[in-house]
Amino acid sequence: MFFDDPDYQNVQVSPNGEHISYLMPLHGVRNLWVAAIADPQAGEPITRATDRDIGPYYRWAHTNQHLIYFQDHEGDENWRASSVSLKDGKSVLLTPERGVKSFLQEIDPRFPEQALLRHNQRDKRYFDLFRINLISGDSELIFENHEYVWLITDSHFRLRLGGRYTPSGDLEVLERTEDGDWVPFMTVPISDLDGTRLLDFSDDGQTLHLLDTRQRDKAALVAIDMKTQARRILADDPAADIDDVVFSADRRPLMARAVKDRSRWHLIDPDAAKILPLLTTYAPGDLAFPSVPLGDKKASAYFERDKTSGEYVLLDRDDSVVRPLYVQRKSLAGVPLRPMEPVVIRARDGLELNGYLTQPSDLADAGKPPLVLVIHGGPYWRDYWGFNPDHQWLANRGYVVLSVNYRGSTGFGKALSRRPIMNGAVACMTISSTRSIGRSARALPTQTVSAF
Repeated sequence: MFFDDPDYQNVQVSPNGEHISYLMPLHGVRNLWVAAIADPQAGEPITRATDRDIGPYYRWAHTNQHLIYFQDHEGDENWRASSVSLKDGKSVLLTPERGVKSFLQEIDPRFPEQALLRHNQRDKRYFDLFRINLISGDSELIFENHEYVWLITDSHFRLRLGGRYTPSGDLEVLERTEDGDWVPFMTVPISDLDGTRLLDFSDDGQTLHLLDTRQRDKAALVAIDMKTQARRILADDPAADIDDVVFSADRRPLMARAVKDRSRWHLIDPDAAKILPLLTTYAPGDLAFPSVPLGDKKASAYFERDKTSGEYVLLDRDDSVVRPLYVQRKSLAGVPLRPMEPVVIRARDGLELNGYLTQPSDLADAGKPPLVLVIHGGPYWRDYWGFNPDHQWLANRGYVVLSVNYRGSTGFGKALSRRPIMNGAVACMTISSTRSIGRSARALPTQTVSAF
């Protein structure tokens, strides 16, 4: 029950706001489903994979009649791209079928039947850029790549930037001129690679948006003027990295997210000031936006929760209302899940580490129950608040469960990810609990949780 695939994943709304898509198992295999917005419960599968799950990432094409999706072969993680038609369910390969890894580079309403994709058929080390017809699968080579690990394009399907590593490990970003030459644009030091990410150009191509940790500890959303290279900080957070940005259909950044203990969204555009209150007053939970970019008329949103199933909703921007769509995990209805409590652990050297604690329901009668420390992988990753199958399964069986964003974890700035680990064993941990109230957090009395 706790570890099974969700009933609904990655719910998205078509660009014209008429259809809704999602990932759902079909005979035990994850497939793409589509429903009319007017009747979201009457969805039908438009792919019928029987061997390998459809990949978790997909996008609507601007035909409003095609979806772009990815699938590998026997777990080889070589993701081939296909488009599928809503009209007849026919899938068309967009990249070679086997032995090639591909990525969606760019789609835009200016070219509704086309997309830019990258794949490495010619040379496994480098990804060439192709312009591909989504209906026929016809492919045209746009750029043969012999040195760049990243290629950045704009909404006009122009190749603008390329990134390559220097011998010292820094990322050198070059700009492609109109005559096809490459000139230096910016450098990302090796110490900033984990937190710096180039996102997208504005619709007119004059502004580059990126997450940037250069000359600062925590990642901020930054806008760079392509002519003057002047930088503007659009959103930052004193306690955590900006790690997600919601864009409008015309490529304006609307809001940006940072996660210390719980998600908090920073408003950037006046349009977001109308959207966010509608959602936050609808129901509790941490918000995410699977519809990327956010549609002009309708979009999906997701509420992550810890002790009930997450929920997908429809944001109807014309009527300024939020409507329920799907409960992510139907099987959790009525199951006595335990709350996940954000906690702060003060290490021996005074460093504060953010974590999450889940306690069993019979803690008062259990004396001193055992504690299980659930350690996230990476280490360049982090734990988040919400429904956690490991926590719920262990707490259900009487364990106290703790996850810690330890030294080396990402999301809290460069100082934590590069912080040296203390020598010697940790004698004990004292934990102070914090609960998010809007944008503030209230510290509660310190309590000793465990010694090991």
